[in-house]
Amino acid sequence: LLLAEAQEESALRNLERTKVTAPFDGRVLRRTVGVGQSIGPSTALAEIFSTDYSEVRLPLSTLNLRDITLPEDASDPPLPVTLRDGLDDQSSTEWSARILRTEGALDANTLELFAIARIEDPFGLRSEQPPLRVGQPVIASIPGKTLEDVFVIPREAVSQLSRIRIVDPTTMKLDSAYIRPLHSDDDHIIFRDSSLEDGTLLVLTRLVYAPDGGGVIIIPEENEAAPDDSPSEEVTSTNGDKEASGSQKP
Repeated sequence: LLLAEAQEESALRNLERTKVTAPFDGRVLRRTVGVGQSIGPSTALAEIFSTDYSEVRLPLSTLNLRDITLPEDASDPPLPVTLRDGLDDQSSTEWSARILRTEGALDANTLELFAIARIEDPFGLRSEQPPLRVGQPVIASIPGKTLEDVFVIPREAVSQLSRIRIVDPTTMKLDSAYIRPLHSDDDHIIFRDSSLEDGTLLVLTRLVYAPDGGGVIIIPEENEAAPDDSPSEEVTSTNGDKEASGSQKP
């Protein structure tokens, strides 16, 4: 009996000295032990995550890296980024974040570079913003570099990946030019070409057969005034009755 009482007294003393503390303020993500389970020193009790800030890994294609100035060093200024809900396309909820760094190596499977964006107060504990849950997919809008002295043309105006049709306004002859796209999306292609002269007409309609050097006739549009900065005109090839709408270079 005396031994049992001594063991009980020692257990109560140890219980008073026992504290369960977390290294930072946060929430419990997963509990690994239950009530009545025997544990010892260094036993993992749970997994927690911080509520002060969250970080999101944003995959970036190597093709887009040239259009973005990413912070590579701790002294580099962070890059602002806007996050939107990736589960609901109709949602207008947005979170402001900052890209602080990038991972040092490309992903072995996708060859993408992951940028790390930090969101302050993700659960809205100190603000009125809606909470950003752990594991929630998001869509990021990252500001890119400003391109100057470039052309923005519809994708339909480009054939064979890098060929455009132009008309010399002095000779009124059809010609081809090859471009090197700087950026492209579903609707437009952006390129820079110093060889194009002012007043050159761009053919926007796909031509089935229109050989280089063919003469063209300008057909003004009816009942529609073209803007002063980018006049639009109709171009008709004299070799084959093919019509193409074009616009002058600003």
